[in-house]
Amino acid sequence: MQLRRSDRTRRSTAILDYVYLQEADFDIGDEADPTSFKEAMESLNADKWRKAKLNELESMKNNQLKEYCPKNKEDEDEMRNKQYASLVGSIMYAKVCTMPHLALCISKMGRFQSNPGMQHWIAGKKILRYMHKTKAYMLICNARGYADANLRKAEDDYISTSGFLFKIAGAAVAWKSAKQYGVSSSTMFSEYIACYEATSHAVWLRNFIKDIKVGDSISRPILIYNDNTTIVFHCMNNKMSSGPQHIDKKYLTVKEEVADKLVIFDHIRTQDVIADPFTKFLPSEAFPRHVESMGLFPNFDAAI
Repeated sequence: MQLRRSDRTRRSTAILDYVYLQEADFDIGDEADPTSFKEAMESLNADKWRKAKLNELESMKNNQLKEYCPKNKEDEDEMRNKQYASLVGSIMYAKVCTMPHLALCISKMGRFQSNPGMQHWIAGKKILRYMHKTKAYMLICNARGYADANLRKAEDDYISTSGFLFKIAGAAVAWKSAKQYGVSSSTMFSEYIACYEATSHAVWLRNFIKDIKVGDSISRPILIYNDNTTIVFHCMNNKMSSGPQHIDKKYLTVKEEVADKLVIFDHIRTQDVIADPFTKFLPSEAFPRHVESMGLFPNFDAAI
């Protein structure tokens, strides 16, 4: 095998140009740098030059460093028939849309688009095989709702206040706080009205996300939290009982939306109901916590 000849020219040594990690092993004194491999092998310190070169080759082997770009005409002709740029573009499209974990891979591959080698083509096909195995993976932005009501007394004409809030990907996207249309005869009635209003908005939110095509729509029922265990039970139970007989029939459509798997209800502690500030005034220590739970922060650093 013919040795490669170096064409580099000798230059003057700059101060602090080299850092010797093992100075005792590779110290070759004050001898000037050889300008070629032949000069290095014919110098008085040939053994030390050879040892330094072997150490460098061993380091390259351990770090798996290779020359990936084509070095001859045959390699260039082989890569000329490969649609490497299209391969990189296809992977980049998937990375930008739904596969952020491929960012480093596509960054490395994109650096060699002007002169790719066979190793780059093989690496690209490996990425495609990985993408095929993980094609079911998706970015999931959960939609969560919170419904609450506050039964009012005589000072408020007995009209309760309903409130709901919906979050997607951790931030509030829809909310409402308003008086109910009539007098509620019980806490259960006022909470049921709040759940009805939250359910109606959840159905609208599903259709809205589907229409604007920001995703593949919401495939699962939207989860709505409420702190009343009785209401959660009646909303999730498709049977009628004597409890909600005094409730207007239109509010019972909540059961139909649950049966159609558009929404589901679950119980949550009162202190965790984010819609609580929409129905009542909270203590000063509880209000800031609810504000943060809505995804509101004074700056980006505070959200970390």
